[in-house]
Amino acid sequence: MSFFIVYAINAQGSKVVDGFEAEDASEIYSVLEKNEYVPLKIYPLPQKLSFISVVFTPNIKTEHVIEILDNLTISLKAGIPLNTSLKDITEDTTNKEVQKVISRISNGIVGGDSLSKACKPYAKNFTQTIINLMQIGEETGKLDTTLENGADFLRKTQELKSNLTKALVYPVFTIVLMFFAIAAWMTFVVPGLVDFFKDMDVELPALTKFLIAASEFLNEYLTSIIIGLIVFVLVFRFFYKKNKSFRKSILKFVLKTPVLSTIVQYYNISYIMEYLKLSVSSGITLYESLKLLKDSIENDLYRESVEYSIVQLEKGKRFSETIKGNALYTNFTVRVVSIGEDTGAIEHELGVVASIYFKKVDELSAAIPKIIQPIVIGIGGGFMALIMLGLMGPIYDLIAN
Repeated sequence: MSFFIVYAINAQGSKVVDGFEAEDASEIYSVLEKNEYVPLKIYPLPQKLSFISVVFTPNIKTEHVIEILDNLTISLKAGIPLNTSLKDITEDTTNKEVQKVISRISNGIVGGDSLSKACKPYAKNFTQTIINLMQIGEETGKLDTTLENGADFLRKTQELKSNLTKALVYPVFTIVLMFFAIAAWMTFVVPGLVDFFKDMDVELPALTKFLIAASEFLNEYLTSIIIGLIVFVLVFRFFYKKNKSFRKSILKFVLKTPVLSTIVQYYNISYIMEYLKLSVSSGITLYESLKLLKDSIENDLYRESVEYSIVQLEKGKRFSETIKGNALYTNFTVRVVSIGEDTGAIEHELGVVASIYFKKVDELSAAIPKIIQPIVIGIGGGFMALIMLGLMGPIYDLIAN
């Protein structure tokens, strides 16, 4: 997809500057026509400046997407035409970003697009998973069912992500607060005591000398250290997004880290199995479901495992055989999927695995603060104890003398 910045006249007769995605330069005119735009000038956005597209692309939250899918499901089950449902949603919402997205989707449908194609330019909002489910529903004639399943799927994954975020906020906040507390002591308190020690002309213990050296270092380089940390984070994020080899190395490291490895594994297993269950229940084969799933997985290691499964299924192997012995999956997952393939109840067994691991991730996210809290308190308390011993020890010796 290419992005175009357009200077045009809209349906109200006003001159506007807006942005649209299209397959190529020839399709942009069709997109503008569907949205009732009369183009005056069209500027293709170079790949190097793709970040500018964020300014023109409407952005809606996952909660809004879930609400849209729920409303469309109810309307379709009631026999209301898709475009009428979209217009009703536009009128009911006060969120201008949602109105803009729904209006463009509605215009696309009026212009002859399917719902999945009309939503494709907003894959970042709806996610590729939901768009794939829309396509499945359109092909099988079960759009209302796939939209309902998609809303439930987003609801589950959103809840898990929210719980994990909340679980990790506490330890991160505590660590940052502890760092600033120690930095404040070393930057403001220690220098004053150093002058006091110099005036008293006493022999200082090794721990106190170390703290004084650390304080002098922080006073001189604190700004550089903070800038360095910010640059490190930005560079890390850049390479993680752009460099696949670097990203895979980080993911492999995470999968060897206690607790985090379990969370990542359980989350991806639950995501994959839930997606496959939704696809199979929509009437398509497991093989086709895996092909659609491949483009929806964010984790490169799991995406490669799905690609491997696709190749092996083409050779006649069963899905359970393709994941057997792979450390990314648990033995329980392999066993249950195998049972589903043996009994012909693959959809049910995929749902069983997904449900169990969704629950496990939820339980782990609730347990993380309890696990990390004593560790953080212990480390923070240890540092403060060292500072107190290093600084107060010589003072007690002076008083005693």
